[in-house]
This record gives sequence, C-alpha cells and structure tokens, in this order.
Amino acid sequence: MKNTLWIFGDSFSWDYKIRKENNDPQLRYPGSNDQGWDYIQEHLNGKIFDSWGEQLSRNIGYNYINHASYQTKYKIENLWDGNCNDTVNLNLLNEFSSDFKKGDVVIVGLTDPTRSTWMDGDTAISLNAGQIETENFKDSINDYLIQLDNPYWLYNFLQKLKCFETLSEIVGFDLWYWDWGGQWDELILKKELHNDRWIFHHAHPNYKNYGNMIWEDYKAGPICWETNYENPDSHMGKVGHKIHADVLTNYILHKKPCLDFINFI
Repeated sequence: MKNTLWIFGDSFSWDYKIRKENNDPQLRYPGSNDQGWDYIQEHLNGKIFDSWGEQLSRNIGYNYINHASYQTKYKIENLWDGNCNDTVNLNLLNEFSSDFKKGDVVIVGLTDPTRSTWMDGDTAISLNAGQIETENFKDSINDYLIQLDNPYWLYNFLQKLKCFETLSEIVGFDLWYWDWGGQWDELILKKELHNDRWIFHHAHPNYKNYGNMIWEDYKAGPICWETNYENPDSHMGKVGHKIHADVLTNYILHKKPCLDFINFI
C-alpha cells in the first residue's frame, strides 16, 4: 500500500485543481484570491497547472491529499486570504491525525505568526493584523490587536506543535515545516522551534527567507514577475510551483539540503 503525502498550510500551499473541484467560493471572491485564478485564465489559457504538492507526490510516488484550502468542521469567518496557524492549521492536523500512517510525509506550511482566529460571540473569525479592512467585529478585532503580543499565544502554539512532533515519532510519519517569508527565523535560531523539522533552515543555519531565494536565484515567481506585473499576485506561479516541488523532492528523497540543489552560497 502506497504512503500518503499530506499538505497543510496557507495560500502558498493551495492547489487550484482541488479548489475548483470543491467549488471553492473564494475563487470568485474579489481580492487577491481572484488574482491567481485570473492568472490561470489569462496567462495559461485556462489550464490549471500542477501544484507543487501534486508534483512532489508524483516525484516520490505517494498518494496526495491537500488540506491547505480546507475548512475545519467549525465554521470560520475569513476576514483575509489564507489559513492561520493555530485554529485552522493545527485543528486540521488534529482532525486528520488519526489517518496518518507509518512512512507518510506530512508537510505543514506555517504562515505569519500574527494570523490567528478569535471568537466574536458564537462566531469564529480568522484575522491577520496586516489585513483588517472591515466594519464588522470591531470589539473583537480591537481585543485581538491588544492581545497580539502576549507571549502566551506563541507558547501555546509551540506546545501544540510539540504534541504533533511526539505523535510523528510514535506513529512513524515524517513531519516537516516550512514558511515562505522567514517569519519564524528568530524562533528557530533561539531553538524554540526544532531546526531538524524545518526543511530549509535545516539545510543551512544562517539561511533566511526561502521565498526571496527562489525569486532571486531562480527568477521563479511570483506571478507578478511571470506576467510582467500585469497581474499583481505575489504567490508562486507555474514556474515557482515546479521549482518548489523539485527542491522538496531533492530533500525528501535524498536528504540533500535544498541549498545544495540551488547552489546557494
């Protein structure tokens, strides 16, 4: 029986084929989500490219399950684009953790630490400190912004991650983290996050910001570059997804640091 590659994360882990199959309403939502869909329609003649997750699963010969654009069982009111770390990513990990098998690979794309989920009465609202443009939930949003720097939230999140790390050791699946913008570098360098589970930082302890490395060394994205800024989307395009899949394949199959792959000095 083949093992499974599990993908969790924010919009940098999205798979447009899956989103289309699931009739994701955000594909037609005005905002940055639409820009990626416009890129597919206008620059790829409507042909949806293979996501990095799909390409990686094919390269390593695993089944493929992507929950980066999956809602948890508890309805969350999204006030910005993409999943947050705590309530969405960790709840999804918990929701599907009983399905993880020995030999599976679980990749979690952590996002900006300021993204969180807050309760407003009976409504769970997903928040990002840099993307709050709404007249709704004002009291809860103000409370969230006041509490944002409270160290309890980060400590609580890191403790939850440790639970999944322990589970991975007991069950025998590989658990890897990555992020696009380097927001977790400081915690990794302080050893508050396990460097050996952090794919790209594990490759080079002084390395920061994987996204810029892919952009600058490989000219592989974002979409705005591919389209000469006709489309302002800052996510990976077709070329970026291919390069990201190749880097991960090289690491997972051969445990070869990604920086060797791209000749980064």
